[in-house]
Amino acid sequence: MTDSASDKTNKGGLILWPALITFAITILRLEGELHHWGSVWFNTSAGGGGAIVGISWLPIVFGPYFALRLSKAGAGPANYRKAFGSTLGALAVMVLGAILVIVTEAHPGVLTLAGFVIMLVGAFVPLIGWRSLAQLPRFWTHNSLLMRSSNMC
Repeated sequence: MTDSASDKTNKGGLILWPALITFAITILRLEGELHHWGSVWFNTSAGGGGAIVGISWLPIVFGPYFALRLSKAGAGPANYRKAFGSTLGALAVMVLGAILVIVTEAHPGVLTLAGFVIMLVGAFVPLIGWRSLAQLPRFWTHNSLLMRSSNMC
């Protein structure tokens, strides 16, 4: 993200609503699980067990939200086709990794670990088409963190 794009993007406003919605869904899920409000909606198994109410679907909603907000602020991809293609490529890599994990789940081993590593790699594939997604805001950079810690001493 360039300095001008960083200036145009209000970081608090960018994350406020997604953070509040995520918090509300987390509280709702906690209440649903504690009060046993139906396993289709609130499943107590690890990862939610495919329950409808959960935070796992939030990247599907908030991913495009953040992409549109960053694009409007001038931090969009250089080529939208390449960005969309790399996103589809990432999805394919993630699915392949997940299939490998599922197939080897009965007897976990090196292949299961490989599946998780493949999924991790898939998370970085979109950077091929949209490099500014990996740029940290100025207040998160290494130098500013060092300056903050030295001021605390």
